[in-house]
Amino acid sequence: MMSGTGHLETLILSSTIHFDDIRDQSLLEFKYLKSLDLSCSRIQNLSDDICALKELRYLNLSCTLIERLPDSITRLSRLETLDLSWCYRLKELPKQMHNLTHLQHLDLLLCESLSSLPSKIGLLRSLNLMPLFVLGKDDDCARLGELKWLNQLRGRLEIRNLENARGLREAKDAKLDRKNLYHLGLSWIRNSDKCSKILKYLRPNEQLKVLELTGYMGTKFPNWMPCMSSLTKISINDCGCKELPSLGALKFLVELQLRDMMNIKSIGPEFYGYRSADVFLSLEQLGLYDIPRLWRWSLPKVFGRRSVFRSLKTLTIEGCPQLEGLPSLPSLPNLIIWNSNSEILDLLTSFRSLASLLIKEMEFSPLQMEYVSRLNSLKKLILYNLKDFTFLPNFEEFRTLEHLEELVIEGCPLLLFLGSHGSPTPRSLRKLIINRCPTLHISKDHFKMLEKLEYLFINECPRLEMELEMEHSLISHVHCVISGNHKLEQAMTSRKVLRVSSPAESDRSLLTDPEGAKAEKMESDNVADEA
Repeated sequence: MMSGTGHLETLILSSTIHFDDIRDQSLLEFKYLKSLDLSCSRIQNLSDDICALKELRYLNLSCTLIERLPDSITRLSRLETLDLSWCYRLKELPKQMHNLTHLQHLDLLLCESLSSLPSKIGLLRSLNLMPLFVLGKDDDCARLGELKWLNQLRGRLEIRNLENARGLREAKDAKLDRKNLYHLGLSWIRNSDKCSKILKYLRPNEQLKVLELTGYMGTKFPNWMPCMSSLTKISINDCGCKELPSLGALKFLVELQLRDMMNIKSIGPEFYGYRSADVFLSLEQLGLYDIPRLWRWSLPKVFGRRSVFRSLKTLTIEGCPQLEGLPSLPSLPNLIIWNSNSEILDLLTSFRSLASLLIKEMEFSPLQMEYVSRLNSLKKLILYNLKDFTFLPNFEEFRTLEHLEELVIEGCPLLLFLGSHGSPTPRSLRKLIINRCPTLHISKDHFKMLEKLEYLFINECPRLEMELEMEHSLISHVHCVISGNHKLEQAMTSRKVLRVSSPAESDRSLLTDPEGAKAEKMESDNVADEA
């Protein structure tokens, strides 16, 4: 022990790489220690003698490799905070956890390996923060009904393995409606014949802001869902219901994600509700992910003069191979379509205000590119992993895209050329990103006409890079050139060129923000000072 540290009260060893065992540092000699931070260290074990730190109030073990805690830790009678968040190897807690009667914060966030909580956890009545409650199968595991004693719980709570709930009485006793929660997650990992009734009695306080449901296999959603008037975000994952809950009247709902809904075939009146007021008044983000049987999405005709999705900013459609159509959303600014029915692209002209469009892993024909070209408000276009995409003849499709500022083309192995002599070009283009298009050619005339181009990213495009080596003056006006080609870098003798250090570095950050990513992802070589 260091001289003069015998009465030390706070010790921070966070992110200490070489510290992997509490015994190695003789920490147990600091008998007056009140706060100990070992977060983000490589510690894997705590000594049984940890109980010698009798004055300890705060113990932070977050982001460590610990799998189990010594039973003796439950003798730290003054402990108020135990932070185990992000301990992804943690498998269990000591069975006598209920002895920590002064414990107020038990942070178990993202402890993904934790299989259960010990019984009598409900005796920790001072707890006001415990974001994870895991139900086990055995008699010595915590029961759902123990939540009734934890009346001070607030903030975030995820209840996991609800299939292990032993009866409806437990769900009633949990009394979630009396807890000041803003974020509630409820999840099942296997089907249960009681799941519908269990969920019915897990109605939260109406001040709830975020609700996540995962693995619920009931036939219907509970009646309380449309009544949660303060909800701002809902995420429904891997659920077996055949109809969506009626959520249109939730006037504060900003984000809605529906994922892995295997039995949903259509989105219709039940989704919006039957009230006369505007529906989804505040919704900004809507995502439909991996809903393989969904084929129809429509707005009922009775909505004629009512506003629907009037605040919607981003719509994401991913993994919906049977979806044949979309409702008309003329004010939508951002659309993402990914691995879905290409017929959706035939309806793009109804999105008159579209400013950003991402098309990924789809069948994409020249005719559908023509539909894209009619989006006069488009500023950003991303074409990603379009295996059958072969050419954009003469840039003709860009004639009306007079506001297009960013064009990203990635993973199009059959793409041969963009433009030829005398064809129109998107003169407004400021950012051009081309990645993994090995056969691509762009005419000299088009490079010359890109007068406003500020950023050019080219990687794994050998034909195009070779052409620019020979004619590097074509891009002499570009402020920032990013390339994986060393020869092109050498050819640009009068500029600062950013070079991709390895193929792995051409990731999504470069596609979305090359200027911001360059400090982290690129090497900067000053070949000569800029004028």
